[in-house]
Amino acid sequence: MRLLVLGGTRFVGWAVAADAVGRGWEVTTFNRGISGPDVAGVQALRGDRARPDDISRLVEAGPWDAVADTSGYVPREVLAVCERLEPATGRYVFLSTVSVYCGWPVEPLSEESEVLYCRRV
Repeated sequence: MRLLVLGGTRFVGWAVAADAVGRGWEVTTFNRGISGPDVAGVQALRGDRARPDDISRLVEAGPWDAVADTSGYVPREVLAVCERLEPATGRYVFLSTVSVYCGWPVEPLSEESEVLYCRRV
């Protein structure tokens, strides 16, 4: 399995990368290289998701069986990267956080809690 992790140096991205390496998968991470150390055993590529030239270099480094996007914050940027990586991957998975819920952090949350509205573009 070839996996690309967008992010991969903190929080859930680090955990995804570490677990995949532990399973013997070939893991590539793509990040700016400023938020934390890379998981041992990954191929670390440096770049910024908001820079088209960096994404072009990333596409050339593929293909991957799947992409796990753990570092997207702006919907239009997530969509742009997803569209650019489409020819280089079989699956694109975006992982979000508790921050998508309207009541966070002042009220208890569940999977049924209301989510924030965010325009696509």
